[in-house]
Amino acid sequence: MTGTAFLGTAETTQFYVSGVKQETIFMNTTDAIFKITNNKGWILQNMNLYFDVGFPKGYTTIIKGQNLTLTPKLVDISANMGSMEGTIIKANVQGVGPLDNKTDVATLVDNSTGTSICEKVWMEEYGVLYCQTVKQFIDNGTVVAVKSLLNN
Repeated sequence: MTGTAFLGTAETTQFYVSGVKQETIFMNTTDAIFKITNNKGWILQNMNLYFDVGFPKGYTTIIKGQNLTLTPKLVDISANMGSMEGTIIKANVQGVGPLDNKTDVATLVDNSTGTSICEKVWMEEYGVLYCQTVKQFIDNGTVVAVKSLLNN
């Protein structure tokens, strides 16, 4: 894969084909090389590529040219109890990673209202969103969702 502004290392860059993690051989600011194993046939399907920071070459064409939207997916939340004075929630969110300019990329919201439940959000690694909740009571049974703060 070629592109621009890739940050991270071979250890922090992940490529999956049909749900199987592939070995990252090499990584620098413009290239990433992967060893493809366990693939049946010559066609790669169901691919997911995760960088710490950076965009693959031609990403604007892929996203805007095909009318695709990159939407984060909430997988898991660590806290189910907290304080009315605010709690730090660690959420497993596929599809987002930290940006080098520290821009907030996503937030957690009350799914019924769309209102953010976070006073502050931050990311320290790919797929892990931290949320310090607002100082209020959040009802038991509130469905929490993730909302992207980036515009494609």
